[in-house]
Amino acid sequence: MRSPAPISGGLRELIATYTSWTNRCEFCWRSHAAIAAEMLGSEKLVRDVLDDLESSTLPEPEKALMRFAAKMTRELPEMREEDIAELHQLGWSDEAIYYTIMVVALFNFYNRWVTTSGVHPVSDEVHRMHGKRLALSGYEPKNRLAGINASGAGF
Repeated sequence: MRSPAPISGGLRELIATYTSWTNRCEFCWRSHAAIAAEMLGSEKLVRDVLDDLESSTLPEPEKALMRFAAKMTRELPEMREEDIAELHQLGWSDEAIYYTIMVVALFNFYNRWVTTSGVHPVSDEVHRMHGKRLALSGYEPKNRLAGINASGAGF
């Protein structure tokens, strides 16, 4: 979600949010909405995309990625080459489309795992706090090996 890519981390978070919203996975959409809002600088934009994508201020090429995400999530057997061609016409490269597919596929998996495991959303405040932290520091724990010296022994 943070590696260099032709689509920003904020947009990837918004795609994760929109996919999770489509799947009605409340924990995931609320968590990733908080991260997307922090990275994109607008809770209102994220909320507007979820409430009514078409009337939101999201630029048309980005709306097309959201439509693509929703179709991939709800209507996978209906996906056609024309869906990719439409994204190409709006200026998206194969690499950008690949990243979109990757995020949608991962979040379809995560949504099903989280929902079936019984993970419940937390308060808006906790989602926002967690969103700010993840927006700033990413998903990889820093200092994963903190406390281990070069020989592998603990300090």
